[in-house]
Amino acid sequence: MLLNLFKDTSLAFSGNFIMGGNGAQVALAEYADAAYVTTKFNTITSQDMLNGAINNAIGSGAVAETSDIRLGSALQLVNDQLIIDPSGGLRKGVRHMVIFSAEVQPSDISSAIGLARQLHNQCVYTIGLAASGVDLSSIVGGTDFTTSLNSLADVTTVINWLNQKACTLPACPPTN
Repeated sequence: MLLNLFKDTSLAFSGNFIMGGNGAQVALAEYADAAYVTTKFNTITSQDMLNGAINNAIGSGAVAETSDIRLGSALQLVNDQLIIDPSGGLRKGVRHMVIFSAEVQPSDISSAIGLARQLHNQCVYTIGLAASGVDLSSIVGGTDFTTSLNSLADVTTVINWLNQKACTLPACPPTN
């Protein structure tokens, strides 16, 4: 269920930005299906392309967590492919935000915390959208960087929260 809510939220939130050129850059890392889907920042150049990528990447059901389908793996991919090797079109000197969702408590919490701190050190801040009972605050840098996404009624609230985070927070959250 969370995957569909996250898809709805992603589509609505991204509609607030102009894609490509000097506008917003978006890359997807999808680890909720048996095979992950990734894009680079220079792959998506319009809202239609982003909508298609989100709709294709986020299916209707999650699979059990494996060594390849973990939050730490997704953050490692972001760190390696999009930050360390920015040949995928990442523009230097701009703010970055990683948004991830979790339906269950990540089992690789130590790995995820370490990788999130690496991203924070590169002025990338992480935002977590979590189902009830899932605590992502230690990964994202505190309770200010996580919120609940449990029902369709939450989507508008979460979009407003994401807009506030994207437009007002400094690029680097605390890393302790």
